[in-house]
Amino acid sequence: MAKTLLIEIASDVICPWCYIGKRRLEKALAALKGEVEARIEWLPFQLNPGMPAEGVVGARTPPAPNGGGG
Repeated sequence: MAKTLLIEIASDVICPWCYIGKRRLEKALAALKGEVEARIEWLPFQLNPGMPAEGVVGARTPPAPNGGGG
């Protein structure tokens, strides 16, 4: 019988690293198929809550302090 595993993920939908992490998690869970049954709960997270609603001009924005929002 597979063990139930709750995974809570705080993710920003625009973050490329969050996407990479999602894909790696999917790969790991596929490798554990039959051993664990994962229940994934997605939690919202804003990497840059100070971003104006209209966005910014340019290809890149400066990184936030400590890599987080704020």
